[in-house]
Amino acid sequence: MNLNSSVNSSVNFCLGVLLVLGLAGCAVVAAPKPQPVLPPPAEMEGLKIEGLKINDIMEARTGRALSQEELFRETGDARIIYVGETHTSVEDHRVQEAVLAGLLERRKSVTVALEMLPREAQGALDRFIAGTTTEEEFFKESDWEGVWGFPFQLYRNIFIRAREQHLRMLALNAPPTVVRQIARNGVASLSPSDRARIASEYLMSNPRHRAVIQEQFDQHHGEGLKSFDTFYEAQLAWEETMAETLARALSSPAGDGAILVLVGKGHLSHGLGVPHLVAKRAGGHRFAVIAPMPIDYPGSLTDPDLGDFIWITDRAPAPFHRPRLGMMIRQAAGGKGLEVLNVLAGSPAEAAGILTGDTITAINGHPVQSIEDLHQSMPPRKKTHRIDIRRGPSAISVTITLPSP
Repeated sequence: MNLNSSVNSSVNFCLGVLLVLGLAGCAVVAAPKPQPVLPPPAEMEGLKIEGLKINDIMEARTGRALSQEELFRETGDARIIYVGETHTSVEDHRVQEAVLAGLLERRKSVTVALEMLPREAQGALDRFIAGTTTEEEFFKESDWEGVWGFPFQLYRNIFIRAREQHLRMLALNAPPTVVRQIARNGVASLSPSDRARIASEYLMSNPRHRAVIQEQFDQHHGEGLKSFDTFYEAQLAWEETMAETLARALSSPAGDGAILVLVGKGHLSHGLGVPHLVAKRAGGHRFAVIAPMPIDYPGSLTDPDLGDFIWITDRAPAPFHRPRLGMMIRQAAGGKGLEVLNVLAGSPAEAAGILTGDTITAINGHPVQSIEDLHQSMPPRKKTHRIDIRRGPSAISVTITLPSP
């Protein structure tokens, strides 16, 4: 089994969000190439897997190859279809688009449920789907860059299709600010109003799930968090809140048809996480987990820990690294620059002299008005960057040096 390319990246992103770190160096994966044949055949209990191509599908439990038509037939009575993603993978989002298209051809109604937005962004999402707000207005109302940060372009095709076909979209997640508070000081530290913004119950008591998250935490040595217990509570805040939202959708009067859930692979693997928690809250429904997996990871193509079905995608890109700046930022009032909300002790941002309350106006000579501008202004292989800052009435420049990936 090889989870390093996909599942771990999802959990690592969660860790990065909890540590309130600005990120730099996003890269877009190249478009799909002509279909290559799978490199060395993988084996599963004597069964050889050879001659597979991009867009082939494997039933993970048996190693049986399926066509897309067979996949949709196998999942035809599933109320929830989870399609995992590595958030920056163009290929994974391509699979999600294909699954949505297949469901729309075969199911009476389809709801698209999103890890990317907290539940309190539902109003902004509803207005966008209804066509009463523009994309730009949706970004601002939902605070997409503040709560998610990955380029909307990766998800845009699904959002536009949902809008054009008047599909229901469902915001699933907990607010990042509340999750970060839990990571630092635990659920017990929340005010009553903040406690009400996440799942009312924590149902997870699975030692295997805890062990999977512990492994990720240990690899990062905690990175500034006080304890694993608070980090684990924060992870659960995401998963429990998403599960609670999905369970409510299943039981609502409008809760018929299929629900397509777009969520990081780390929240789906090992038969744990969100699907397990939804089943504990709303048993009796059938669900299926589809895991996109690059063709150059043959050892994972029949791994039932990843999902029920493995959808083979183009080759995995080079490992994706985003050097950490060590600060929490948001779009400044009026959209002019990025306001620094917090600077992590010992971070490159602190070493450069950046202070809470500064407004970043340009990076390497490029004006910045969004987190996406920040990503584009900091090439992944460049370690040293000039940051232009507005500090009160003064305009200053500092140099920030990022650690090697």
